[in-house]
Amino acid sequence: MIVDTHMHHSMFPDDFRIDRLLDCFPELASVPAEDLKNRFHHPLETYLAETQGVVDKAIVHTYNFPESLGFCQSNDEVAERVNQYPDKFAWCCNINPFAKGAAREFERCVRDLGAVGMGEWGPSYQFFHTNDKRCFPVYEKAIELDVPIIIHAGPAKGRTCRLAYANVWDLDEVAIMYPQLRIVICHIGFPKYEDTVLLMQKHANVFADIAWLPNLAGLDMPEKGSSGRRRGVPAVRYPYYHFLYPLVYYLSGASGLPDKLLFGTDFSSVDPVKYINTLENINDLTRQFNLPEIPPDTVHAILHENWRKVFKLQQAI
Repeated sequence: MIVDTHMHHSMFPDDFRIDRLLDCFPELASVPAEDLKNRFHHPLETYLAETQGVVDKAIVHTYNFPESLGFCQSNDEVAERVNQYPDKFAWCCNINPFAKGAAREFERCVRDLGAVGMGEWGPSYQFFHTNDKRCFPVYEKAIELDVPIIIHAGPAKGRTCRLAYANVWDLDEVAIMYPQLRIVICHIGFPKYEDTVLLMQKHANVFADIAWLPNLAGLDMPEKGSSGRRRGVPAVRYPYYHFLYPLVYYLSGASGLPDKLLFGTDFSSVDPVKYINTLENINDLTRQFNLPEIPPDTVHAILHENWRKVFKLQQAI
């Protein structure tokens, strides 16, 4: 059962503060309105059409970054959209930990709206340190509810994001204090891969997803002559630094347990079907770069099994 543990959807312009979006990405100011819609309007139905017969279920992460990226979604609205397709989607809520009643809202989202976790939290998007004591009630609530927290703990690229909060190692203190809390570090901590791997080796409760990596590595370039929906694709296709290196670095470590990497896409930034094909044929790339082969059963577990250690999904096979 292939589960995409990290994807997004968005309705443009409803889910955005356009002024903040343009402030964060000034290069978009000259983009025609119709092109902006093509870049940022990605309903769930688009994902379903692109992944039919390939992905069994996907976990939708909620955007709650109004002051930085200008992406802002209501937990209730995301739940309503996702619950139209209960066999195909689950979802994670997103609450700023400093908001009044954050832990209570977290509980409401899980118990009443069916959220399976909190994510994608973004310290550099939402301006908090993950080891700030004001976050602790949310961690305690996650343990009580038996759901994970998914965190973009590394740096973020947007102009108005705050890199001062993007310290992956802040989570060391959290993992020490809350060994029962399941923590997933998004994008294997991009670009702090080595820091993230150390945390995964040090703490049994720290995992990482590999969402967004094909985009960063230039593996998901739009087809020639296409409209080029994917955002932020580099000019050079070189899959070593942001795809092969973090995977091989983790899996070749003394504590590189293969069951702590979760498959995710970060749709719409990545083509899910193309990514699955890349993973299933990853040793075509490792041979090109004279790297050790990744065992096929490890790749199979990343795609089909490892999510079970973190998420509890209904109708899981």
